[in-house]
Amino acid sequence: MRGAPTKEKIEALPTHPLLEGIPDEVKSVEAYVVIERELFNIVKSHHKHKKIGVWMRCKHCQKRHSLQTERIVSLGFKDRSQYSLWRKVMNIIYKNQTNEEKGN
Repeated sequence: MRGAPTKEKIEALPTHPLLEGIPDEVKSVEAYVVIERELFNIVKSHHKHKKIGVWMRCKHCQKRHSLQTERIVSLGFKDRSQYSLWRKVMNIIYKNQTNEEKGN
């Protein structure tokens, strides 16, 4: 077995190019929870669509999607792709931290 990675080994790894430039304010688990809740509330709606084509033609839903994108950029992300990758990484960290807390 190799053993658990140390902080020095992790810091020595190269950063994914898409993750470069993410503001420090969004790098904590606490910030992740707040940001995800806020972005969900922006697109939350009183109606649903069974097909993606109908959703794409819905002016109400597209306006909310546009507002969510604007908020993502205002948080310091370059675009949705950078936000999506950050979300995947933070979700792994969040789940690991939650599992550790339940185990103790």
